[in-house]
Amino acid sequence: MRTPRARLGAALLLATFMVPAGSPAADRAIPSHEFSGAMRETNWVRVLAERLSLQNLLYQLKLGGVTKDDLERTSEEMDRVLHDLRKGSPARWVPAPPTPKIAAQIDAIDGRWGPLQTMALASPYDYQRRAAVERASRIGDPLLVRHFDALARELGDEAERLLQLYLAECRKYEYPLCEAQALNGMPALWSERMLNAYVQVRASGGGEEAMTRLRESRDAVDAVLARIAEVSLVREAMDPSRGGPAQFIAGVFEDTNQVWVRLRGNVDLVLDGQEDESDLASALGDQKEFIALMARLRIAMEQYAAPRREVSMR
Repeated sequence: MRTPRARLGAALLLATFMVPAGSPAADRAIPSHEFSGAMRETNWVRVLAERLSLQNLLYQLKLGGVTKDDLERTSEEMDRVLHDLRKGSPARWVPAPPTPKIAAQIDAIDGRWGPLQTMALASPYDYQRRAAVERASRIGDPLLVRHFDALARELGDEAERLLQLYLAECRKYEYPLCEAQALNGMPALWSERMLNAYVQVRASGGGEEAMTRLRESRDAVDAVLARIAEVSLVREAMDPSRGGPAQFIAGVFEDTNQVWVRLRGNVDLVLDGQEDESDLASALGDQKEFIALMARLRIAMEQYAAPRREVSMR
């Protein structure tokens, strides 16, 4: 049984997280790991939006074994993330919105989420009814996959604005983890977008727009992985002179790059006009492993930066 002091401590911790945005308590100094949690979840909103778009595409084309349950699970996860960003979550080190501007931006994301969630959760009959109603104005998009993709992209754009707001607040404290955390979700985001274009190219046998998006997203993952490796805190964390933790982080980063090479190879085959040689199942499996390794790298970096959690304003 917890002591009264323990119960009081837990209550104070909860109160710290659940303060309304804009209240005096919301102006408290935010420790680095809470910014880390907020940016992690904001990046996850962007990834989930792209994942829904990919899942819907696979579901409509009856590829990859995707079912309506997959879209429903991703929708539930999106609801959970938006709730945590809106209210705060002590368990996930996500603070309540620290400024009114951040709170307003979360509301803007909610506004974009509604139409996308409606499409994601629509029954096959209702989805087809919507497609039939809108078909005249959406020539060339009979399954509404481009319409769905546009809704997901709009939500992702709002989440990007929220990420920049958190990043600006984090920089005020000069925390070393800010830049790495802002970048960490980018490879997962671009890999989801890349797989979407990859499936569209394979399904349609080409298409200039899809080919361009496929090439751009592949190049974006390359660029972001290179940027992550150059972040000062990441370079420091992988310095061999720092012993075991550095070796572990460097090992995770190496594993991530190896999986990316495999996934990129599948994409390159399609870009080179050899889509018959590429393998959808392998690409989907590698992309799932790639995202898991990026999450593992993020956790390792958070643990490495843990001793720096003290609040140290200028």
